[in-house]
Amino acid sequence: MFAKASVLDILKPTNVELCSIIQKSLEKNFKNVEVDVITCPDLSAAPFNMTSNGFGRKLVIAEVGGPGNLFPVIHKEKEFDLQEICRHCQAPSSFVFGPGAGPWQVVGKNCEMVADANFSTSKVATKLASIVGGHEKPYLMSTTDSPKFNLMANLAVSAEAGPAE
Repeated sequence: MFAKASVLDILKPTNVELCSIIQKSLEKNFKNVEVDVITCPDLSAAPFNMTSNGFGRKLVIAEVGGPGNLFPVIHKEKEFDLQEICRHCQAPSSFVFGPGAGPWQVVGKNCEMVADANFSTSKVATKLASIVGGHEKPYLMSTTDSPKFNLMANLAVSAEAGPAE
């Protein structure tokens, strides 16, 4: 599954540096701007109700699959597992969150997902959206406890309990 995996050591600016850059950039486009660095809210509480209270300081970005699994032909056989991704990121008990293509073999059709899993508590509550004919909305939202997904995902993997600054 990870034949082409690679780890990149990238620039990791401080939150104060980011705050200044974001402030200056937004001021170019908006009249009133205020940017602050604050403690992340408790993501396990309402209105978020996620599987973890937040991202810790040891955050890894995992880009899994990609457009090559869609074009020129859809590769439905490309299946991934959130827990395996965390293990590959050397963080097997991580909180993982992010958008991607949902597990069509679990749902029975094409769907989109927002992954939400906390492997320190063995909880998966991934949100799914799929198109359903005859439903009052043009889409149906649901939750799955499956760690599987297909095609691609952009994931934040946090090895340390949050929330961080």
